[in-house]
This record gives sequence, C-alpha cells and structure tokens, in this order.
Amino acid sequence: MPLFINRDQIFAHQVHLLEHKLRSKEEHILELETENALLHLRLAKCLSKLRHERDEEIHANRKKHQQQRKVQKSTNATLSKLLSEVQMLKRDLKDVFTIYVGFAKELEEQSKQLFECVGTARNAQDLQSDDPQKLRVQVTALEHSLQEEKEKCREERVRRRLLHNTLVELRGNIRVHCRVRPVLHFDHIPGSPTTNGSSLCEAVVQAINDDSVFVNCAKTSSPVTNKIFEFERVHGPEDSQETVFEEVKPLLTSLLDGYNVCIMAYGQTGSGKTHTMIGSQSEELTAAVQVSQQGIIPKAANELFKLISEKPADSHMVEMSVVEVYNNEVLDLLARDEDGATVGVKREVITTSTGTSEVPCLTHELVRSSAEVMQLINSVLKLRSHSPTLVHMDSSRSHFIVTLTVTSRSPDALALARRLQNARQDVQRVSQKEWWSPRCRRAASSRSSSPVSSPSHSPCHSPCPSPRHSPCPSPRPSITQTPLKTKLQLVDLAGSECVGMSGVTGSALWESSCINRSLSALSDVLGALAERRPHVPYRNSKLTHLLQDAIGGDAKLLIMLCVSPTQRFLTESLQSLGFGARARQVQREPPRRKNTALKMNHFLHFNAPRRTALQFKFKMLKAIGQTFFSSGLQHPKFTAQQSKGEDYEVRTYHTTNWVSTAVTGMEQDPALGTGFRRLFKYIQGNNDKKCKVEMTAPVSCLIDPGAGPTCESTFTVSFFIPEEHQADPPKPTDADVFIENRKESTMFVRTYGGFANSESSREELLKLMESLKRDGMKFKEIPYYRSGYDSPFKLTNRRNEVWLIKDEEEKA
Repeated sequence: MPLFINRDQIFAHQVHLLEHKLRSKEEHILELETENALLHLRLAKCLSKLRHERDEEIHANRKKHQQQRKVQKSTNATLSKLLSEVQMLKRDLKDVFTIYVGFAKELEEQSKQLFECVGTARNAQDLQSDDPQKLRVQVTALEHSLQEEKEKCREERVRRRLLHNTLVELRGNIRVHCRVRPVLHFDHIPGSPTTNGSSLCEAVVQAINDDSVFVNCAKTSSPVTNKIFEFERVHGPEDSQETVFEEVKPLLTSLLDGYNVCIMAYGQTGSGKTHTMIGSQSEELTAAVQVSQQGIIPKAANELFKLISEKPADSHMVEMSVVEVYNNEVLDLLARDEDGATVGVKREVITTSTGTSEVPCLTHELVRSSAEVMQLINSVLKLRSHSPTLVHMDSSRSHFIVTLTVTSRSPDALALARRLQNARQDVQRVSQKEWWSPRCRRAASSRSSSPVSSPSHSPCHSPCPSPRHSPCPSPRPSITQTPLKTKLQLVDLAGSECVGMSGVTGSALWESSCINRSLSALSDVLGALAERRPHVPYRNSKLTHLLQDAIGGDAKLLIMLCVSPTQRFLTESLQSLGFGARARQVQREPPRRKNTALKMNHFLHFNAPRRTALQFKFKMLKAIGQTFFSSGLQHPKFTAQQSKGEDYEVRTYHTTNWVSTAVTGMEQDPALGTGFRRLFKYIQGNNDKKCKVEMTAPVSCLIDPGAGPTCESTFTVSFFIPEEHQADPPKPTDADVFIENRKESTMFVRTYGGFANSESSREELLKLMESLKRDGMKFKEIPYYRSGYDSPFKLTNRRNEVWLIKDEEEKA
C-alpha cells in the first residue's frame, strides 16, 4: 500500500521550524538591542562626565581671570590716585617756588631801574652842572627813591621768610628722609647662602627717584613681591654728604627765625647713621677729604655760625650740651670731675609745670665757632658706649644727643620788651588790683587808705611791696629777664636691629634689650600721635621723655632713615622703612615760632579783654595762613578714569559723608555765601559735640535750577567731613544744616582758574557740555555741581571746577 504524504503537515512543520528560527532571531536581536542600550548609557555617562569637567575648568579659568582683572583694576586705581596726589603736591610746590622767583625778579628789575635813574642823574649832572638847585632836587629825589627801594627790599625779605617757612611746612610736620648706603666690604660674606637664587650680599633696596624707595622682598617658598615706600626725600648711594645736608640746611634758617629744630638718624647698626650725622673721623684722611666727609652735625654747626655772623654783633649766643641714653639712663657727657676731665654723670629727666621736658643740672658749654663744637664732640665720643656685634665690629650701644641752644638778643626784641614792660607797669599803677606774690595778703586797712595818707600802708611798709623792691620773687618774671631761646637737637640713635641679628650675649644682651625697648617706646609714641590717642606714653622710656618736646611739641622734626641695601639685612631695612612710614602719618599742631611777641602774655595777664581779643586775632591769622596756600586740606577720595577728551576729567567719587545746607533763591553767589556761613558755624562748634571740625576742600554747590526764569532755584552747599569724623559725624544743631551721605557716583569735571562767579561757572559748564557731546558721552544736564578749592585770600593759581553727573545708562 503506497505511503501517503500529508502536505499540510509538512508545511505546518516547516512553518513551525521557521517560527522557531524567527523567535530565536528576535531574541538575539533583543539581546543586541539591550547591549546597545547599555553601551549608549555608558557613552552618555562618559560624555556627561567630560562635559562637567570641562565646565568646571572653564568656570575656574573664568574666575581666575576675573580675580586677575579685579586686582589689576584695583592696582591701577591706587597707582592713579597716588600719581594724582603726587602731581598735585608738586604743582603746589612749583607754585610756591614760582611766587618766590617772581618776587626775586621784581626786586632785580627795580634795582636795574634804580641804577638807570642814577645813571640818568649823573648825565643830567654833567649837562646841568651850572644849576646846583636842580642837582639838589635830583639828589633828594634819588635819596627818596633809594629809601623806597630799601623799604621794598625789607618787605621782600619778610615775604621770603614767610614763603620759606610755608614751603617747609608743606613738606609735612614730621619730615622723613631716607638714605640708602652703598654695598660695603663687610656685606660680602664668603660662602653665603642664597635666597631664591640671589646672594645675601645682593642689593635689594634701591632709590628709584628722589622720593621713592624700591624693595625686592624675596623670601624662600613664596612668590617674589615688591614694595615701594615714599618719603619727602630719598638719597641713593651716589649722593654725597653735601647733597644730604643741602636738604637739611633750610631748617637752620627756621632755627634763627624762632623755631625749635630736631634732626634724628634712625636705622640698624652699620646702616650709616653715625656717618650721616658726624661723618668720617679717620686720621688717615687728608684735610680736604675730611671736610667733604663731614656729617650733618659739623655742617649744621658751621652753617649756624655762618648765619649768626650775618646778624648784628653779640646778638646771638650758642650753648652746647651732650648726653647719651645708655641702658635707659641719661648720662651728661660734658660733666667734669675734680681734675677737669669729662666723665659721664647720671642725670634725671623731669617734666616742668608748662609740660616740657627738662634735665636739671645739665652741663652747658658756651661755644663760639663750629671748631669748638667739634672739639667738644670729639672729646666726648670716646665716652660713648661701644661693643662688637655680628653686624658691626664697633657698634654704638647708646643714643647720642647733641643740643645747641641759641639765645637771641635782638635789639628790636629788647625794644619791644621794654615797651611791654613799661605798659605793664602803667596798668599796674592804674588798676592796683594785682599783687606780685600770691602768698602775701594786703592789710584790710589798705583797701580804704591810700598809700600817701598812711605811712604804714606805703609800698615801703606794705606786707607785699612793689615789684621793684619786693623781697618775694615774681612768679611772672619781667620780659627783659627772658631772652629768646631756640634749640637744635641732633640725635644719633642706637642700632634698631633685633637681638638675633646682633648675636650678643651677657651684658651686651641687656644693652640690646634696653635699646630695643627705647626704640619700641619711640614707635609707640609715634603710633599714639598718628592715631591721636588721648594719652601719649612719653614716659615709657628716658629717650622719648627726653625728646618729648621734639616729637610731639612745637619743634620741626626731621627723621633720617638709614637703611642697608643688601638681602642679608632685608628684614631690618623693612622695619626701618615701616617706622618712617608710620612717622609720616603723625599730624601734630603746626610748629610754633618762639618770639618776643609771645611774652605779651605777661602784660595781657593784667588786661583780660585785650588778651581775649588778641587771642582771637592770633587764631584768625593762623586760619588765614593755612588757607592762603590752600594746602594741607583734606579732599574726598576718588578714582580717576580714562577720559576721551583732554579738556575734562572723569572721576568716580567714593561713598562719603558731607555736611550740607539747602538755600533757595534767584542768584547763585548770594545763596552760596549764605550756605557757606551756615556750614562755617557748624565746623566752628555749632554741633552736638561742641567740637571744631577742620576745614576741607572743595566747597561744592549742587545747583538745581527752577522750572522757569521767574522760579527760584535750589542751591545745596556742602563741606566734605574730614576722615577722623567720617564714621560718626557731629550732628548739626542748626535745623537748616544736615548730614548728607553721598553714594558712589561718576562725575565729568572741568577745571578753570580765577575768582569764580555765577557767570564764569555757567560759561565753563557750557564748554563742558560741548566737550561731552563731541565725545558722545551721556550725562545729566541738571542738576550740576560748582566747586571751589581756594579761600578769598589766595590771589593766584586758583582752582575751580564744574561737575556733571554721568548718566546711569552710560555704565551699561
């Protein structure tokens, strides 16, 4: 029987096989897709990680660039501010010098005119020798003209003296000069280690110009940083002793004009203090070289006696004293023993009833020439304490102080003294109310009986006789008994290096400790004066107690910083430069001139109303003298920006407090005067603290014009509040005066000269607007500022400004 094949079953079986293969293929495809998805996830994760790391790197680089730009911007702003301040100070000094040169040229021209008149008169005499009457008239006219020229010459001398003292005052209350010595033989140490690749004997302190010192502060494991210090005068290694003294020389003129003067050398051992103050004393040098190597002390003595020789004979007397401060003890080096030899005798420093420091029983020697001064100094230098240290083989271990006291017996001063003495006696005879001794009491009957009517109550029998016959010494000596005295103090301080640098032990260690404590006390005193603390610790050291009058008193003080240039002494040099920078921050009262006119207080003691009036005049003259040159006034801080035009400036003023008052009116000048008077009363004490506030500059006036020509405008007059009152300004007691907090703002400023008024300020404002429109700058036309920097007493080189506020859209 044949086999039957079911085709449907065959097809079904084939379909089943194909479906099985299809399912296996689909499962394989699914596995591949799953693997592909996992690979895509891993790829996305890697890409995300790479993108995140790249974003972090970009963010870090961006932040780093922003910080660099911020630091660069801050540095540029600070440098611009310092440059503008230096340029302003140089302009002020240039103006003063220009005035002085103008006076000299005017005097020279007048002298030429006088000589021409004399020549004309001689020619006329030759032509008209037959007319003696005309010759007499011409001679009389020439004598009169000569007398006028002499009077003008005398006035010019007075002006020169005033300008000279003002110029010295413009250089600061405490003047700080710096001298960088050259690299010497003891700076070279064989096999010395290196710091950042530089040898210890490499010069890292340099004088880059006349008023700046550059210091390369290289330290191990730290980036190289540089510092710049600025002082009134900087001397480099190439400057000679004569060059250094020329900067000090003007102070000696002030000494004879009635001011106390102190010159102090500060620095570490081996920095050149003694060389600067005394000079080279080697006997191997020739006479010419010794003269050229003389320091400030011999040159100052020589110049002092040279100036005295130009005065009338016997009008000045000079006395000299020499002390050293050793281990916090004051030793009189001019004291002599029984055999006449100089020995150091211990003295004490006391504070007198007037608040000045004094050394009782101090030896004073009368000197008549600079040779006698140096002879005495050379005789006592061997008494000064010296000992070897690691820094120098002959280190001075004490502070050396030379004082020259100049006593003036000016005929004019004595004449004034006699007139004041006679006036005081007249007042005493009229009033009969003041008695010479407070311990003596007048008898009760003398009040009712006259001296003539009762012999027992006459001056000869009175319990308190008259000044001429009084056995009780007067508590107020007569004017003729107190001559004019000024002091020149020349100080060579001991080395300021630390104990680790000097490497001393034993008794020398105690010496170094005393030296460092005294110099630390000096630094503390300067810090207290700079911060204007109520208590200044003068008595923490004999040195500061002895120099109290020079540091914080009425003396003109000059500190000569002596620094070493090498890497080895970098730390000590930075300490000395930091000390000088702190000393420059001290703001004392202006030095007072000691003259015979001050002795009027003895006469004014008997006339209180006249004393009060004269004291008020003295204060007014002092204020006028300060504002005459418009110098020393505080200004609001601003940052100068780059300007597109040369006829205006762009300034960004910082946030500050001002005292202001608003005045409404039609005219600028009367409103400005009214506002100025209100604010002047405020700075004179019309505030809640009853304190006087220093005058500042500029005086600004914010002008907000009215809506129409017949509407009143608003004028807001403002004074900048000084830095010492910025944190807590005194509150005004006048309801029309208020404290204004000005936010940071950018101004377009145009400067012009002359005496400003409403017309000139309006003209300058229009010029400023034209310049800003020309450069495409956006600004607010109203309100605008009008500012002035000078008082009415300043006649030349006046400074006025108009300000326009920058539009905020321009910042975007």
